[in-house]
Amino acid sequence: MKNEIWELIGIIIGDGNLWTDWKGSFRIEVTGDLKKDRAFFLNRVKPLFSKFTKNKIVIRERSNGLRLRVVDKNLFMQLMKLGLKPHLEKLKNLGFLNTLSLNKRRLVLRGLMDTDGSVVLRSNKQVFLEISTKSEFLVNWIKESLEQLGFRVFTTRARNKLGGNLIFRVVTSGKENVDNWINLIGFSNIVKFNRAIEILSGTDKGTVAQPGQLG
Repeated sequence: MKNEIWELIGIIIGDGNLWTDWKGSFRIEVTGDLKKDRAFFLNRVKPLFSKFTKNKIVIRERSNGLRLRVVDKNLFMQLMKLGLKPHLEKLKNLGFLNTLSLNKRRLVLRGLMDTDGSVVLRSNKQVFLEISTKSEFLVNWIKESLEQLGFRVFTTRARNKLGGNLIFRVVTSGKENVDNWINLIGFSNIVKFNRAIEILSGTDKGTVAQPGQLG
C-alpha cells in the first residue's frame, strides 16, 4: 500500500468524509474553497485519489465551494480498515492516529495543513502556521506529533461565534518553524506554499491576516 494514503486520510479528516446511504452507495467526498482550493483539487487531491481508485472522480463547482466525490466501495472499506469512520463518527474515532510512525504522521499533518491549516502574518510581522479543528483529541495529537519533529507549538481554544462550539487550534510561529515545516512536512496546497514562501522571503503583498484566516 502506498504511504501517500496517509496524506489522503489527513485531507479527509480535514475537509472530507465517508458517506453511505440506503441505496448502498459508498462515497468519499472532500470540500474546499471555490477560489483558493481549485488548483489544489485539480493538481493534488484528484491525482492522489487516482492512485487508489480507478473509478470516476468528479469535481463540482458550486456557489458555496468545491466538492470532489468518488464512489468506490473498495477504497471506502480500505479507509475504514485503516481507522477512518464515516459520517459524524469521523472526529470521535481518531485513536488510530496514535499508532502511526513519525513518517506517516508527517503525511497526515500535510493533509491537515492543506485543508484546515492557515498561513498567517500578524500585524507585528510575525508568521504563524495554524491548524484548527473541533476535535480536542486531534489538536493534542497534532501538538504531540509536531513536538516529536522538533517544533515549538502551543494550543488555544475559543467558542465559534456562529455555532458556539469549541474550536481548538494548534500554532507554531516564527520563520524557523515555517522553514522547518517546508523541509520536514511540506505543502501540497500551492496557495499556502506560495504564501509561506512569500512571507519567508519578505515579498508577501497580501493584507495582514487575522488569526485563523486561510492564506
